Parts: sequence; C-alpha cells; structure tokens
Amino acid sequence: MDLWREAQRQLPGKHLNLRVQARGLLQSARAVLASAPPRFNLVGHSLGGIISMAAATIQPDRVASLVLISTNGRAPTGQQMTGWDELEHDVAAGRFPSMTQVRLWNALVHPSRTGESALLSRVVAMADATGPDAFLDQLATQRTRWDLRPALGQYGGPALVIHPEDDALCTADMHSEIATALPRGKLMTLPGAGHLAPLEDPGRFTQLLRDFEPLHLPAPCRRQTVDSP
Repeated sequence: MDLWREAQRQLPGKHLNLRVQARGLLQSARAVLASAPPRFNLVGHSLGGIISMAAATIQPDRVASLVLISTNGRAPTGQQMTGWDELEHDVAAGRFPSMTQVRLWNALVHPSRTGESALLSRVVAMADATGPDAFLDQLATQRTRWDLRPALGQYGGPALVIHPEDDALCTADMHSEIATALPRGKLMTLPGAGHLAPLEDPGRFTQLLRDFEPLHLPAPCRRQTVDSP
C-alpha cells in the first residue's frame, strides 16, 4: 500500500501488509491475529491503530512491540456517527472515491499541503484501491469501537505512539492518553505533519520507526502493518 511504501523500503526485515476484511472491531482484531506469525511487531495507522490496540489486548504475549500512529482509543461520539452516516450516503449515491476530496481531504493532510494536486491524487488512488465495499466495512468497524484505554494496561510490551502535530482527526490528547495507558508507552510528536504522516513526510516518519529499537528485534519477530481508510 502506498501509505507504507517508503517505510517498508527503508526498514530492514520482513513485512506483512494486512488489509483486514471484516465488519466489526473484534472481528478485525481476530483477523489480524489469525493472519500473523506466532510473534510479531505490530504497526497500525488510524483505524489500523485501533485494530492493533484491540489485537494487542486480546493476545498481548504475541505482540513483540506496538507502534500506533494517528489513532484514537476512545469510543465513538455522536458526531462521528453522524459523519459516518453521511459517508455511507455518499457511497450509496455513487460518490466514492470522489468524496475523499470533497469531505475528507482537508482533514487528512497538513494545512500547507491541501493545495498539492499530486498528493491529492495519491490519496484518491488509495481510496479507489480500497473500494466502496471495503470502505463500508471500515465504517462498520468504526461503529463497533469501544473504549480501549482501560484494557491497554494488559499489554506490557514496548510501545511507540506517534502524534502528527497537525492531525485534524486524532488530537494530541488522544495520543497522550494512549501512551499513558500503555505501561511501556512512549509518545513522540512529528512536527509539520497531518493525519497521513507516513505519506506526507515519509523520511521523518521512517526515522522515528528506525529509532524505535524494539521494532528491529531479530527473528522470530516480523513487522505487520494494518491498513486504515
């Protein structure tokens, strides 16, 4: 997937890029665990980070290290539910993936990048590759979220939480409370980046991963990234 391309190119070791096909958070987390090796390093972005948190609390001993980017451990709000209703209406009306530009674009990237047509084209292409059916599955998974924060203490492995400084969807408080809830959580801020930080600033994002030593443990660990919308 384009979101992870540069990080996978620069980081050594084996990578498994998962596109979870399930409707529901619990089902998605179980799908990750069913597809993963016995012990692995887990990296998740946005909804992928939510699924990763759930997986790490279900079978913590299997997750050697955890990296979370642009994510949220809270249960959905009424405002979010309304927004997802509108997105589902757009899909039903045949406005996928063009709605990515109309409804989501300004919230996905740093404000200074919203005028970049090449970056917009990449994001729309990512949405197109996801497809409307999988996108609806992702919205269904979002709707079934629960408050993951109380259970994060069950995961005792090393964890890195990356907060892009200008993420319009997942705030600094959301990332801070995740890092605090994880017994070995470490919070890092990525300045000048928005929600799609791995795509916007792959160099500095990859450097944060490179500097997180637990992510580079030798076999039998393998990095597994979980895709997001």
